[in-house]
Amino acid sequence: MNFYKITRPFGFWNQVRSNLDTSIVAKINQENRRDIIAIFFAVPWQIVLFLTGMMIVLKQWTNFISLFGILIILSFGLYWFWFRHLSKEVKI
Repeated sequence: MNFYKITRPFGFWNQVRSNLDTSIVAKINQENRRDIIAIFFAVPWQIVLFLTGMMIVLKQWTNFISLFGILIILSFGLYWFWFRHLSKEVKI
């Protein structure tokens, strides 16, 4: 039970989850939902960050500007769905 409270894992933990208070389970589920949404921003963000650096090295300025714009949009998405909630982590 302590492992579940600390790590708050995804997946099939119904037996452990059923022993916890419903308000705690709701907060953990909300945090997990945000993490899943953030994956769709985080993976492309890492790829675009790498490609942006490569465009600087290769002096492909048009591609750099495009990728930098995409990087800004993805960064905003990561902030909105993931980073701004970090200070409000579920305290159990």
